[in-house]
Amino acid sequence: MTTPYSLYDLVSAHEGGHGSLADFYVTWCEGVSVENVARVMGADIDTVTPCKIVGWGSGSDGSGREDSNILVGAAETWTFLLGDYRCVGIDSVVGLSKNNGRALSIEWSVHGETVLRYAANGEITTVLDITYTEDRYGGDPNALDSHMEGLRFDIIDDDVEDGVTDLRESFTSALILVERITGQKINKEWLDAVYACYVLPATVNE
Repeated sequence: MTTPYSLYDLVSAHEGGHGSLADFYVTWCEGVSVENVARVMGADIDTVTPCKIVGWGSGSDGSGREDSNILVGAAETWTFLLGDYRCVGIDSVVGLSKNNGRALSIEWSVHGETVLRYAANGEITTVLDITYTEDRYGGDPNALDSHMEGLRFDIIDDDVEDGVTDLRESFTSALILVERITGQKINKEWLDAVYACYVLPATVNE
């Protein structure tokens, strides 16, 4: 049965969570091959191995002190990238959208990051908080509004006195937004498929 939390529950289960989702750092980019995405991110192309999203985690702690991993796969006419927070930062989103392309990322962390970023042709178009969408900026902060129609992000639970935002529905709405833009269905088949895993060499010398 579909619920307002269906995609949150699905991804959480595949990430090994028990009713909660700790970290989810994913970027989708248009018109860039799997191997070229890995190159843009600075991965070692010769280290490619097959892997799945199931139990993936964040790839690393993001410190750059040790080799880490990214997972890259085709998604309709788009390509997606899963890893640590560096995969969803402004530099990555901008870099993956150059040459008339587009890139869309979700940064979701147990530390409170709930950010969606959208770039086109190497420029940040929209950055918004998916739990409070009035908090937004970019070259065209309202560029995604037509895709957000009917989705609920800023959700207040009437049963909670202090008006806590329901993060599960906000996250599910963000993934539906991704589906509408990229054509990628976020479902069990996507989560269970085999993709390419690359090593990101350490960048910090101690």
